[in-house]
Amino acid sequence: MKIAIISDLHCHAIKNARKDKRESFLIVGDPQVPAGRHPVRALLELARSKKMTVDALICPGDLANKVSKEGMEASWNHLRELQRAFKAKSLLCTVGNHDVDSRRKHDPNPFKFIQSFRPDFPLKQKAQKNNFWTNGFYKRVVSKNLEVLTLNTVIDHTDEKTAQRGTFDANDASPSHTPFKYKIKFKFT
Repeated sequence: MKIAIISDLHCHAIKNARKDKRESFLIVGDPQVPAGRHPVRALLELARSKKMTVDALICPGDLANKVSKEGMEASWNHLRELQRAFKAKSLLCTVGNHDVDSRRKHDPNPFKFIQSFRPDFPLKQKAQKNNFWTNGFYKRVVSKNLEVLTLNTVIDHTDEKTAQRGTFDANDASPSHTPFKYKIKFKFT
């Protein structure tokens, strides 16, 4: 079983940066040539030149920087491109604090954009997707040897105060502040 993990892309449009400064190495629309100056292009070229393959590509959040809508879209496209380059059967993704509008910069509902920006984010399966947004997790069977439990640790980042707290409480893990409806059991074989 081979797994690749890419995290904290923090992609953003230059217009979203303070005083036109770059706040990450991944900027929407940056030239991808030469590859060494673009982190995703460099990884794509490495994967192709070394013929690297993985069973699953995992992204544990912070696709965007400071809720950059353009950054979120670009990061998701980069992840899909990496999935194809690595020939990964599965792309497992969750959201990070930079992907949720807890300061309500764009909308009174901090999850509105992230829940509706793509029909396949963070996954295509509707029941699992609903469980992720409502109960804070989804379980995915990648292969007979790998099951992955993906947590939505920002499910309670409904405002600036809860976002700054930076905790995840399984007993208070949904926007409606109802406890998990399911018990999570781990089984190691």
